[in-house]
Order: sequence, then C-alpha cells, then structure tokens
Amino acid sequence: MLDSDEERFTYCQDAGPLKLDWMQFSIAGHEYSIAVGELPGRKYKHCWRNLQNDLADLKAAGISHIYCLCRHEDLVRYRVPRLLQDYTSHGFSLHHYPVHDGGIPDIDQLMMILKDIKTVLERGNKAFIHCFGGLGSSCVVTTCLAMYCDETLTSSDTISTIRTLRGPRAVQTVKQYNFINDFKELRREHITLNLARRLSR
Repeated sequence: MLDSDEERFTYCQDAGPLKLDWMQFSIAGHEYSIAVGELPGRKYKHCWRNLQNDLADLKAAGISHIYCLCRHEDLVRYRVPRLLQDYTSHGFSLHHYPVHDGGIPDIDQLMMILKDIKTVLERGNKAFIHCFGGLGSSCVVTTCLAMYCDETLTSSDTISTIRTLRGPRAVQTVKQYNFINDFKELRREHITLNLARRLSR
C-alpha cells in the first residue's frame, strides 16, 4: 500500500509538460523573448511535479539560462532543496536572485536582474524565469524587462500581455501592480541617484 506521499506523487505524475509562456519584446528593433513559468519539480498540496521531466522540458525548449527568484527556504518548503545544484549539474547557467514569495525586488536588485537578462538574450541565449507559481515576482520582473528593453511599452501594455499569457491571476498583489506602474519613474530615480554617487566620489 502506498503512503500518503507516494499517493500524492502518483496522482501528479500526469501533470503534463512544464508550461512555458514566452513574453516577447524588442531590443533596438530586434525581437526577443523570455519564458516564464512555475517552479520546476515543485511538490505542494495536490501538485507534485516530476523534477527530471521538468528539467528535460527546459532542455527541449533550448533554454540555457535559468533565473530563479525563489529563496532557499522556499525551495526546501516546496521539496526541491537541491534545485540550484540540479540546474548546474544539468548544464544550465544559473542566475539566482531571491525575492520574498509574493513580494517585489528592490529597484537596485531589479536593475541588476534586467541588465543581466538583457545581456544574456542579446547573446542569442534562451532564458527561463520562475518564482513559485510563475504569477508573482517572475511576472513583475518580466513586465519590467519588457519596458526596460522597449521604452515605447507602457505598464498597461505589459500587464495586459503577461495576463494574456499567464492568466488573470498574474501580478498577484496591489504592491506588485503598483511597482510595475511606478517602474519607469523608479528607474529614472535610480539612474539619477547612481549618477550623483559617482559625481560625489
């Protein structure tokens, strides 16, 4: 007889391929995209995914760079405690920028992430970004990335696009929604502050 964990794992073996939604945007007139999705291999409540299958799905999609926004304690909670090591052992380039589940990055951290992703994409690589459910912080970063790369886009444009891709629950909290709407102003303040710091040295 199966114990409860085995029963739950068997129940979710047919969860299907890892769902990857591709957010498209332009950089200097060239089209790029980044995949957004949920935590590979996650095991939570009635959703127990198979990590090895999910990693194979990422490989099959041609993804070479992973942007993980989960904290170490979140990976333990969702029963993928060695996920970061698994990424590297499977040949992925790992970029780990932990953000509190349901939260937002600060503007300094966000700008580091956006510059990092932009460089990776411009070099012809495919990238995947995830938080836990692929609806919160990963959507915040992805929408801001689109505006960072294509300044003609508005926050309304990018929120509408990510909700079309990921569903109406994408961008989960008022704080996340407001952060996206404030991104362009926050970016300008960030640039001004960094310039002032350099000039004061």
